[in-house]
Amino acid sequence: MFGFAFAMAELFYAAIFFTTDMVSEHYGKKTAHGLVWLVVIISLTIGVLTSLATYLTPHSVDFVQPHIIAIMKIAPRILIAGLIMFIIEQHLDIWLFHKIREKTKGKKLWLRNIFSTTTTQLIDVLIFYPLAFYGVYENLTELMIAAFIFKLLMATLDTPFIYLSHKFKPKELLKGN
Repeated sequence: MFGFAFAMAELFYAAIFFTTDMVSEHYGKKTAHGLVWLVVIISLTIGVLTSLATYLTPHSVDFVQPHIIAIMKIAPRILIAGLIMFIIEQHLDIWLFHKIREKTKGKKLWLRNIFSTTTTQLIDVLIFYPLAFYGVYENLTELMIAAFIFKLLMATLDTPFIYLSHKFKPKELLKGN
């Protein structure tokens, strides 16, 4: 992206942080933590099923199977590192989001959204990328810098949508938050 090496999964990952912050904002910590565990279960299920699929005998016209097997050789390492970091940073993000909400008395949504996400995303970049890609990817530093810049950009760009969500959320669901 923009001339930098970039992990495609970052697009999906940014959406998960946005979703967690949105759920946290409207439904509270408990529901957001539940969402984190749901994503972990879904990710593990997909990871296991995809790994098992590599053991199937491909059809004679299948030219993709060798490429999938090559990708899946490092997938367990990425999945394990990703899930460990996901659990840690999502729970930290939720905690930080609500701590900022408490300190600002419910004001400054932009601050809690951007600060909680970018803080935990920085931790992700510094720990996940070396765990997942050390010895696999030649220019790890470039990948880490590009990932963090993208994460910072996404946290900033998704903030107006969290504000906008207050306009469309039914009033009775806003009580108590």
